[in-house]
Amino acid sequence: MMAGEIASSPIPWLTLAIFVPIVAGLILLAVGRDDRPEFTRSLALAGALAGLLVTIPLYTGFDSTTAAMQFVEKVEWIRAFPVYYHLGIDGISLWFVILTAFITLIVVIAGWQVITYVSPSTWQHFSSCRVSWWVCLQHLMDCCFISSLKQP
Repeated sequence: MMAGEIASSPIPWLTLAIFVPIVAGLILLAVGRDDRPEFTRSLALAGALAGLLVTIPLYTGFDSTTAAMQFVEKVEWIRAFPVYYHLGIDGISLWFVILTAFITLIVVIAGWQVITYVSPSTWQHFSSCRVSWWVCLQHLMDCCFISSLKQP
């Protein structure tokens, strides 16, 4: 696929960049357990990697010759008010979204040995709950970078 074809693709890349890691974090929160650190680590790594992989088409499909918003998604959200689910990305936001996904992956890898069994008396270590929320919160930051504030 060429860059223009990816940007005009019907696949909602920005929505995926936001919600794939969030869903992975919520799954980690639901099934990750402190008494199974290997499973929790692997699940956290898979979620962070999936979050990074869905940002690759943003980079490969981005047209740097224009200053226009790209990968625009606009859907009417609340009909009674002019409220829209409106996403788009520009040149600097592209790098912030990719950087956020990359940092999430690095944090999970760096904390690989820290994600261990947590006894009630040693709360200093990351538990599956903390790792789950880290993955979710990192990608909620993407909403700041790619949401659009234009009037309809």
